[in-house]
Order: sequence, then structure tokens, then C-alpha cells
Amino acid sequence: MADYRFIVVNKSTLTPLVWLFPKTTSVGTIVVGNTTPLKLRDPEEIGKELAFYLSYRPSVPIGIEREGDNNIMKWLELQYD
Repeated sequence: MADYRFIVVNKSTLTPLVWLFPKTTSVGTIVVGNTTPLKLRDPEEIGKELAFYLSYRPSVPIGIEREGDNNIMKWLELQYD
């Protein structure tokens, strides 16, 4: 499988740039960077989550309680872990 290429066009100058993603075949969470790592979620996990939302149409996101308190620190840790 070839690496993904993304073409981004500047709306002001109309200059296209091609960005290569060399981890196209990687499985699982991808971590980029050392000092402040950026974590890219596994696309298959994102797809499963999207399918859940489209099928069940929950009134609040996964991990959020409609009644009672929600701990913002715990929620943020789950989002960025």
C-alpha cells in the first residue's frame, strides 16, 4: 500500500502543497514527536466510535454522564491519553 498524500490548497494564493503521511500502514495509536508527543488515534477505533454514534445517537458523548457530576480532568485524560 502506498503512503497517503494530502493535497492542501491555500485559498488566497491557490498554491497547492502535497503532504506525505509515511505511517499509512501503521496499526494502533501513532505517536509523533518526542518533547510534546502528539497522539493520533487509530482510524479503526475512530470508525467504531463513529458507527456507535450513528447507530445509537446518544444524547451526550461516550464517557459523559447526563446526570450528576462529570470530572473534566478524567475526561481530558481519556481524550489525550
